[in-house]
Amino acid sequence: MGEHRRLQRVAIIVAMTAVCLLALPLHGARAEAPGRPVANPNPAPTDEQVAPPEDPAVATILAANPLTPRERVRAAIVLLKLGRVDLAKQMLQKVVSSPLDPVTLNALHQEFGSAPFFEFASRPDLAPEGGQLAQLVFDAVRQFRTDPSRLQSLVDQLCQETGEGWVQAVRELIEAGTPATVPLITVLLDPARLSVWPRVETVLARLRPDSEEALISLLLSVPEEKKMGLIHAVTALQIKSAVPYLLATATCQKCSLEVRGAARAAVEALVGVMPSARDSVRLMIREAEAVVKSPVPLGREVVSVLQWDAATGTVVLRQMTYELWRRERSAYLAEAAYALSQDDPQLRDLAAVLNLEKLGFGHREEWTQKTAQPGQDGHAPTESARAADDFAAVHQEVDRALAALKPTLDDMNRWLDRCLDQGWNAGAWAAIAWLAEEKNPAALQSGAVPPLVKAARAADRSLRFAALRTVLELAPGGAFRGSSYLWQELMFFARGTGRREAVVATPSPAEGAQLAAYLKTIGFSRVVVVATGGDLLRVAPEMPDCEVILASAAIQNPPVDLTLQRLRSDPHTMQIPLLLYAESEWLPRADHVAQTIPVSISVATPQSPEDLAGLIARVGSLPGADRTPAAQRLEQARQALNWLLVLCESPPQGVSIVDLEQIATAALDTPGQETLAIEILARLATPAAQTQLVEAASRDNWPLELRVKALGGFREAVEKRGVQLTTQQILRQYERYNQSAHRDPAVQKLLGLILDCIETPARLRETRAALNP
Repeated sequence: MGEHRRLQRVAIIVAMTAVCLLALPLHGARAEAPGRPVANPNPAPTDEQVAPPEDPAVATILAANPLTPRERVRAAIVLLKLGRVDLAKQMLQKVVSSPLDPVTLNALHQEFGSAPFFEFASRPDLAPEGGQLAQLVFDAVRQFRTDPSRLQSLVDQLCQETGEGWVQAVRELIEAGTPATVPLITVLLDPARLSVWPRVETVLARLRPDSEEALISLLLSVPEEKKMGLIHAVTALQIKSAVPYLLATATCQKCSLEVRGAARAAVEALVGVMPSARDSVRLMIREAEAVVKSPVPLGREVVSVLQWDAATGTVVLRQMTYELWRRERSAYLAEAAYALSQDDPQLRDLAAVLNLEKLGFGHREEWTQKTAQPGQDGHAPTESARAADDFAAVHQEVDRALAALKPTLDDMNRWLDRCLDQGWNAGAWAAIAWLAEEKNPAALQSGAVPPLVKAARAADRSLRFAALRTVLELAPGGAFRGSSYLWQELMFFARGTGRREAVVATPSPAEGAQLAAYLKTIGFSRVVVVATGGDLLRVAPEMPDCEVILASAAIQNPPVDLTLQRLRSDPHTMQIPLLLYAESEWLPRADHVAQTIPVSISVATPQSPEDLAGLIARVGSLPGADRTPAAQRLEQARQALNWLLVLCESPPQGVSIVDLEQIATAALDTPGQETLAIEILARLATPAAQTQLVEAASRDNWPLELRVKALGGFREAVEKRGVQLTTQQILRQYERYNQSAHRDPAVQKLLGLILDCIETPARLRETRAALNP
């Protein structure tokens, strides 16, 4: 019977083939018959034209009329296989436009898996519906799998199931991934659940490396009496990287004998033998120094860490930067090593500086967040207010963390010096905060340059400013070694404007003009173009608002490699992002040079503003790059001007009157700094200062309020030192007054008052002469 049906199908196929073969010559004969017009081979479509027959499989799908999301997704999958993308997209449109609850979306994923939805999202011809549906499905699956109540239910099933049902719980917990580690590890903290620890460890073994880091992180924070399960799991999972942290527990005199014994047994199981006390210290210190210096792994800038919350008595999942996480680990190990060898002063210092680095880094991260947050009045708090709050908080935390060390001024100065030598800027900042809150000028009494003054020459801008602020509060008169450094730094910050500035170094004037135009197009207010390496070394360190340096590989005097090395030796330019650009034939040399210069990349010469903007963003994201916001730079300049206002009455040695005049004159053009600039010029009362005050009071583009303040400053300067203007300048003021006859009466009155200030001393002299002939 089966053979008969097969022969019937073959006969049908042969008959259809024959019909097609017969139809072709007949069509050709009709087209070539004499006396007949040749038919158009591409006839225009008409209502009578017959559409080609539909694929039977496609017709069957359409005839089924899919209605539910499940039916339509299945239809779309089949239609894609049949090459009907248009119809598949229509099906997806219907699915996306229909109501989709989480249960339905999870059912779709459970039936069809992930592969079809990945295909929907990756095909441009299915956009946007394909991507939208895939996103909805994956979001629903993620929410379902990571639902805390569901995960806890699975963990309970894992612990309570007596038969083989716990195996299904294992599968689903593994599918949930990292979020499942919290309820799983909570089981390990309960000694009453010792019998199910192996099941938990089975799941954790499949969740590496996140589970390994979770176990290690809890070893740092969980109470000692709850470490037994963690130690058991570390041993079962053979986590050898946890050995230094196990040594900290095994040698801890505060831990119970049971916990210490378990930790020793775990170390022996992992490395074969329990090290001696001396070797344990050495291993913990080596790990602490390696961890604190380790680079941030690519893609792991932020990590999820499990920590014990003492307030609630639970394990919490905390998001933190990898930078902070490695500092917390290194500080923990250094403290444990010092506890084992308290007669070692070097260990004491190391434990202290690593704790300072941890505390300082955490507070500086909070500082960064506060910078953009408005206060109760709707405005961001000033840097001075934030510094005062943070310094007080850091001082309290340092005292609490280092209570066992009982730090003195000499200790903190020594620790600050070590942090500066090691490049641990966060630790140096915390030490400066502690010294600032101590308010003891003895911190600056040293046979050499005090560490606080050294910090004012550090590469980190915020560290320099914190040191400057602290020194000026402790010793405003500057009676200490290295004070000249301090005044130079003070004037550097005072020159800030908060604008975006850049430097371009190139021997080609045309190229410099082109790159400057690109920079201004993307938002830079000021661009300085220089032609030689020497000019770059002279200009860049004097620009507190410089956000990027563009250097051509062709610059000379000195050559580009020497220029950039010297640039990176200056604290003012050490962290400014640098683009070393070159034409194609010079790119290999540029690549070689850039490899030796921190915070730099080598690139082909930018060809458009958009190209340049992308390159600047790329180099600005490198580790170590200065990313001080413009608002913070402006606030630093404001505080520096306030300090200069105090010093300008009797400038200390190393601060010239000319420098103060130039800084105050430049500040007149910085929005928000005009009043401070006027006050400084009024106190200086020099000829140049009086000239600038008169010009400021005469500015037509200034609001009347500021011009009145400038007039007040000029009057104060005249009362202090008499009129210091030249005859030409005085005549110019009379001319301005005469030209104001048809102007605003308030402006005319202001110009008249300037003349009154100029004439008053002469009138007083005439009066005195008349009274005393």
